Amino acid sequence: MPPAAAKGHTVLALVERYLKQIHDIRTDADIVLVLGNLAESLGYRSGYLLEFGDEPGIINLWDSDRVRFDWWTAVTAGGTRSISRSLAEIVSQGGVQSLRVPDDDPRAGVARQYDFFICTIVPITLDHQTKGIASFSGERVLNPAETMTLQVICFNLFSQVRSLPPITTLRPVSLTPREQHVMSLCAEGMTSEEIAAALTMSPRTVNQHVDNIAAKLGTRNRTHTVAEVIRRGLF
Repeated sequence: MPPAAAKGHTVLALVERYLKQIHDIRTDADIVLVLGNLAESLGYRSGYLLEFGDEPGIINLWDSDRVRFDWWTAVTAGGTRSISRSLAEIVSQGGVQSLRVPDDDPRAGVARQYDFFICTIVPITLDHQTKGIASFSGERVLNPAETMTLQVICFNLFSQVRSLPPITTLRPVSLTPREQHVMSLCAEGMTSEEIAAALTMSPRTVNQHVDNIAAKLGTRNRTHTVAEVIRRGLF
């Protein structure tokens, strides 16, 4: 297969894979999982998606970086999220753009701490209006095929998110202290065997705890369960 054709085949396979994942989105945790997977596939560390309201401000936010998500939440009062003027100016330019916060910018320290110092931004425009952005953290130079792929996937992700019924009203769920401990170790990437050794239980018991938590949350697999536990702050 010629190099150009091989590259086109790779791009198509990536788009098809994520269109399927996007089609299966039902919860906030699904959105976060797709953002994290997409970031990893393209060589980024993390990704977030913002949806803007008709008035200035952000009305919805999903972030695969839990620490940054907590920061977003902490700096916004009363559930009102606002977009900075500098980001608004960048978004208004349109097109996929690379952003590097200058070292002498007063926000550089925060940008480094929460990993948006260097990122790629994809404005989401509909009817000549910017409805949101997708942003991915990391220093990557995308080739034209990758840029197009990222735009296609992000626009489809945004479209799917907007078409879903409200998913912020979730059934209250609580975890036992033991379940919280198991999930915190899962979130650190430990296997069932490693968790079992750390908590003095059998791997089978660890798996049973994970299955019980998944049943409470309605999640499909361990990765999905960890993402949902983190999103709901159930640790």
